[in-house]
Amino acid sequence: ESADNTNKAASTATAGAGPGPYYNRGSGEQAVTGAWQEDPAVIARAPGGDLLSDLEIHLCSQVPMMPLHYLAAKDSLVREAYRNGSLTQDGVKRLLKFDADGAEKIYDFFVKEMLINEPPRRDGARL
Repeated sequence: ESADNTNKAASTATAGAGPGPYYNRGSGEQAVTGAWQEDPAVIARAPGGDLLSDLEIHLCSQVPMMPLHYLAAKDSLVREAYRNGSLTQDGVKRLLKFDADGAEKIYDFFVKEMLINEPPRRDGARL
């Protein structure tokens, strides 16, 4: 009977955990049926969540990124942008190995929050 209780407790503890219903476990890929999203409260409680602003937690809930991964990505992107003077959306995609949608969300967030500069357009205006 105690083994049954242990198994029930283990299955209850993991219910709802993880990347969500659209993730193909073990395949390393997201299902075609939808994008992964996580409840911001789960992101905030994850390791490193206490180091993120509310806006960063929201971003992490929209793209498949846990707080510690986000912090490492942020460090990498800001360093690369500082080294080159700016960073493009393709640069974000290349550095983080993200799909176009995820790279666009991260790039737009970083530009909006002034963590990286947009590259200047050839006519001198900003994109």
